[in-house]
Amino acid sequence: MKHFIVFSLCLASHLLYGQTAFKLSVNTLRSGVEKEPNFTFPEENNPAFGVAPALVIKSLNNNLYHEIELSRLYVGKEENDIEIIKDFWLSLGYELGAKFASMDFKKLRVRLGGAANLFYGSRDYDTKIQQIIPRDYKSFGIVLSLCPHLEYYFTERFFLDFGPKIGIMSFGFEKTRTYNPNFTEQQQKQGGFELNGHPGLLIQLGIGFTF
Repeated sequence: MKHFIVFSLCLASHLLYGQTAFKLSVNTLRSGVEKEPNFTFPEENNPAFGVAPALVIKSLNNNLYHEIELSRLYVGKEENDIEIIKDFWLSLGYELGAKFASMDFKKLRVRLGGAANLFYGSRDYDTKIQQIIPRDYKSFGIVLSLCPHLEYYFTERFFLDFGPKIGIMSFGFEKTRTYNPNFTEQQQKQGGFELNGHPGLLIQLGIGFTF
C-alpha cells in the first residue's frame, strides 16, 4: 500500500509538470500467438476489434514518459443450437521509457520503452442439451514487452504513432473446469502456471492529441 501511494504521488506530480496526450491505437499485424486466448486479443480477426485507448505523459524536465493503456476490454456472447458461449477479456498496460532527444526532427520523433500488461480472460460454455457438458476457462497473468515508437507530428498537437510491442516473456495461470457429474470436484479441474518466452508480436498504429 505504501509503494502504491508513493507511485500515485509521483504520477500525479508528473501529470502536473508534464505534457499529456491521448492516443487511440488499432492493431495492424499480429504474429507468434498460437494459443487462445492470447495475451491481449483473443480470436481477433478484424483489426478494429483491437482498439486501445491510452494516456501518454511526457516529462518537461527530462526525456522520460509514461504510457497507460486499456489494451483490451471485450464482453461477448455467442449462441448456437447446443450451447451459449460467454466471453470476458481485460488487459491493462503500463509502459515506461525515454524519448531520444538527439533523434528528434521537426516532425519525426523516436522513443523506446518497456511495458507490462496485466491480462485476465474467461470463457463460459452453458449447454442447452444434456449430451454436452458445461465447462469454463480462465486465464490471468502478465506479459513483458519491448516497445519502440516512431511518432510523426502533423501539427504541434496531432500526431501519428507507429510502434510494435515485441513480447519478451509472459507468465500466467490457466484453469479449465468441466462440470462432469461423474468426476470428483478435483478431477473436474485442470490447469497450472505457464511461462512463455515468445509471447508474440503486436504492431499498433495510433493517432494522438496532445493537450
